[in-house]
Amino acid sequence: MSEPRLDRLERLAKLFVRASIRYRRDLRELGGKLNIMVDMQIKNDEWFARNEKISTRHEERLVALSEKTDQRFMQLADSQARTNGNLAELIKIVRKGRN
Repeated sequence: MSEPRLDRLERLAKLFVRASIRYRRDLRELGGKLNIMVDMQIKNDEWFARNEKISTRHEERLVALSEKTDQRFMQLADSQARTNGNLAELIKIVRKGRN
């Protein structure tokens, strides 16, 4: 083989080696980044699961409070109706007394 051809083959071999080294380095970096992403996804899933449990508890408490509020409004409405009836009776008595 001629000297220029050997030089060219040597340069090509060096390029292949450098490309291979760069590829391995990039692959290691990518693997590290993928590990970070997987860890973050796991933490994210745990966070969402925990928040879902908290949200469910809050919804249950809101339903219970809503039912209690509805009952109290019904009691208030009954009380108001009795008060209105009593007031109407009192007004009748006062009007009778004036006549």
